[in-house]
Amino acid sequence: MRLNFGLPSACDDDLETIIQPYLDLLQEAKTDYTFAMRTLSRVPGSVDSAVDDLAERSLNLTCDAEAWKDKMRLYFNSVYIPRLVSGNVAMQMNKVNPNFVLRNWVAQNIVDWAENSGTEWVDKTLKLFTAHAFDDHAPSGMEDAEKYTGPVPEWSEGLQCSCSL
Repeated sequence: MRLNFGLPSACDDDLETIIQPYLDLLQEAKTDYTFAMRTLSRVPGSVDSAVDDLAERSLNLTCDAEAWKDKMRLYFNSVYIPRLVSGNVAMQMNKVNPNFVLRNWVAQNIVDWAENSGTEWVDKTLKLFTAHAFDDHAPSGMEDAEKYTGPVPEWSEGLQCSCSL
């Protein structure tokens, strides 16, 4: 987990002071974990931009979005950034935090596509999630797949996989 956060070395209190508070903020706002971890790599460059992106993609910021954003900025500036060292933290973090992740709604899109249009897109999409998961952008010819790094579409909120019929 330390690598996901870009922390250069382990400290005894990392879980309590860095990791758990961030996860609590994500849970409070129902923020997508994968997107949030990928966004974390941009924090050293621009805290405000990263916080705005997280807030925009959070599902539960109806109560007090500004208060949540203030807590996130405070966390980044006083807790997270001071633990980072100079160097290319973002590059290291992006090696362990994937950009393209097969989510339930994406799997449903793939199933629908296969049923209606054949398997060509299925093969390309599976390659995206296996061979290009950590790339910053979709490969040439798959620019449409950038939507898979975006927020969960409204139609799929609450979508769950199940083996039962």
